[in-house]
Amino acid sequence: MRRDELDALKRTTYAKFRTVLMALVSASLEREAVVKDEAVQGESRIKAIRKCEQALAEVRSIAAELEFYTPDPLHKLANKAVKAAGVHKRENQQILTLEAARLRAAIHCDLQGSPIPNPEELDRRAD
Repeated sequence: MRRDELDALKRTTYAKFRTVLMALVSASLEREAVVKDEAVQGESRIKAIRKCEQALAEVRSIAAELEFYTPDPLHKLANKAVKAAGVHKRENQQILTLEAARLRAAIHCDLQGSPIPNPEELDRRAD
């Protein structure tokens, strides 16, 4: 595969990953609200839980795809972002925000052809 083809594939996959990651965040928040509300029972509760499980499966699938052609530090960051999004609650918004910012900085470096910096440098770039 030529470099320009690989870069195009990465850009497309990164975009898909970020889209499904945000869908997982939304589904996690919806699940949290439904589970906390004892008035919501039956099919509505099951639907919210299934939606979150489906979003988690979709984002994990794309994260696995990233492992084939991204540097190891980047797919580790992607997995951390997935974990943060899958257990996302309003109380732990800062964790997800940090992981997403680190991932965004690492993706930018990768697409520029630069090595992925250490976590401290990613934090600095994410600010």
